[in-house]
Amino acid sequence: NAVDAYQKALEITPDFPALHNNLGNSYKELGQLDNALKSYQNALMHNPDYPDSLNNLGVVFSMLGELEDSVSCYTKAISVKPDFAEASNNLGNSFKKLNLFDDAVKSYKKAIEINPKFEDAYNNLGLTLTIQSHLEEAVKCFMKAIEINPKFDIAYNNLAHTYRQLKQHDNALKSYEKAISLIPNYFQAYHNRGRAFYEQNKLND
Repeated sequence: NAVDAYQKALEITPDFPALHNNLGNSYKELGQLDNALKSYQNALMHNPDYPDSLNNLGVVFSMLGELEDSVSCYTKAISVKPDFAEASNNLGNSFKKLNLFDDAVKSYKKAIEINPKFEDAYNNLGLTLTIQSHLEEAVKCFMKAIEINPKFDIAYNNLAHTYRQLKQHDNALKSYEKAISLIPNYFQAYHNRGRAFYEQNKLND
């Protein structure tokens, strides 16, 4: 398997940061976060400015709930590689979890500035703007994410939820239906669609 292959390669070239980083990725995919953490830290021991490992270490810290540490990792990754859109998006995610919504918005916008086709950053920006009650702006973000990826089911669900908050129930129902057409067993979209029907009927009473 991948873990064994990387470990054997590291026996030959133990000071190669990319191998430690890839081993960490394999551990992360297996859910072995402690081993992933050690592998990324080993990569950084050999190259403290390796942006991929800084970003990946930040992801693991975030998964472990160590949000301040994740922010530090993403921030350093961006300082080393200013055009690192993924790290800017991830930094936004950690800021959002810390309820630092203005900082999250700035990070998502930076990711989009670097990569205008970054669908996840548009979706995440939309979610944060929704939290801030900037609903019309959020709608534009979700629609942009869907324009980039017309099969982005989560963005359709988020768009529908924002339409519900705007009392645009017809648009909400259409968006939930689209999400369900893409993922037929999308429980959350079915649940939210039911709530939208209820709210619409209540308004029509």
